[in-house]
Amino acid sequence: VVTFPEAGLVSILQPQMIRAYRDGRMEELHRLYRSLGWGLFKSTLVTTVVATVGLLVSLHLFIKEPIYRDQLPAFFIVMLGAVCNALAMWPRNMLYAMGRDKDIVVMSVLAVVPFIILAFALARPFGILGVAGALLTGFLIRFLLGIYFVRKTRDTTAPPSAPAEGAAT
Repeated sequence: VVTFPEAGLVSILQPQMIRAYRDGRMEELHRLYRSLGWGLFKSTLVTTVVATVGLLVSLHLFIKEPIYRDQLPAFFIVMLGAVCNALAMWPRNMLYAMGRDKDIVVMSVLAVVPFIILAFALARPFGILGVAGALLTGFLIRFLLGIYFVRKTRDTTAPPSAPAEGAAT
């Protein structure tokens, strides 16, 4: 769910986003950002459906152990977490293109702290479902903080000056 969108989209669009920002081409940067968002949404949707259908078919046709079927709710919660993790690449890559590495670190730290607290608090009473819920919560927080930082940064951060025409770069 995370690997295919990152390999197929981020590796192509991120260098273009960095160049657009450094050259002061903000319209192009925002166009690439929107394109990355839609691409991540579509590829995450496809990979999530394929993974879910693949698991369900495998459980139905090949794996007859009830323990695996009993854990399907945890699978779906973890899958939602993976979707949030994949979608968090969208704001993270915009922040990276704008050189906002500190915001990326902050959003990651602010997401991992609730995950750790919830994992410890929920593991004993809810078992694997509690830890899966903690994981989902951490990834969702990271995604939402990323959106917040991008919106805040877009309004306050000026791009570097574009090179003068004909100037050597």
